[in-house]
Amino acid sequence: MSQHRLLLFLMIFPVIASGQCLKQDLAFRSGEHLSHKVYFHWGLLWLEAGELGFRVDTLTGEAHGLYHFTGTGNSLSVFDWFFRVRNEFVSHAGAGDLSPEYYLQNTSEGGFRARNVYHFDNELGTVVAHTESSRQPFRTDTLTVPPCTFDPLTAVYYTRSMDFSSCHPGDTMGIRMIIDNHPVTIHIRYHGREIVRDDSGRSYLCIRFSAPMPEGTIFRPHEELHVWVSDDPMHIPIKAEARIVVGSVRAYLSSWSGLAGELPVIAD
Repeated sequence: MSQHRLLLFLMIFPVIASGQCLKQDLAFRSGEHLSHKVYFHWGLLWLEAGELGFRVDTLTGEAHGLYHFTGTGNSLSVFDWFFRVRNEFVSHAGAGDLSPEYYLQNTSEGGFRARNVYHFDNELGTVVAHTESSRQPFRTDTLTVPPCTFDPLTAVYYTRSMDFSSCHPGDTMGIRMIIDNHPVTIHIRYHGREIVRDDSGRSYLCIRFSAPMPEGTIFRPHEELHVWVSDDPMHIPIKAEARIVVGSVRAYLSSWSGLAGELPVIAD
């Protein structure tokens, strides 16, 4: 089970294809901290297998005016015997429009390790990518990317700030980002509003999206990820799930602090 791929659960949202990228107020503020429990379904059992963490800070000194985003994905120690995961993600983005400037990804999943570092030049429309992994020696590439192309972590926060009020069930949209040194467009489908209960019994009014996942990963062919975000200006990821080749995987929001507003709970 790859928590690198689980990070994609929390970024399935629409993005404007051209022009000014950010047109809404930000859905978050510095100091926000979100945690998610990850469960693995095998046979008849749902097993708590790992945790995800996301944090927002602001940089000071010469880098002032930039957000500092961090994300982590770790398997629990009792689950390490099956598939050990220790993942770290860091990105820096402009506080005004969230244009990415720097991205670091260190992933360790089972016996596979990878490290990606991206330096964005938004004026030139280029990204200098330094990559290496267990299967590939260190290399440097210069990629040409269109406007509004994001690293995976910045995309999580950027897209939470989008306005979904004009979406209708069945609408499809795309978001551009760089994943594993490749510019890609992920197409997503909007499903509408639903009430969702988390693993602690709390209920939320949410918006649901889905997106097809590429073959050759931990996901089954033609499989889709489904994600539910709170139906409020913060769009907090509440739940995400998908079937994988050896079962199913699910993530729930477990704790939070420093939100830009109060997360509305329908019932406990």
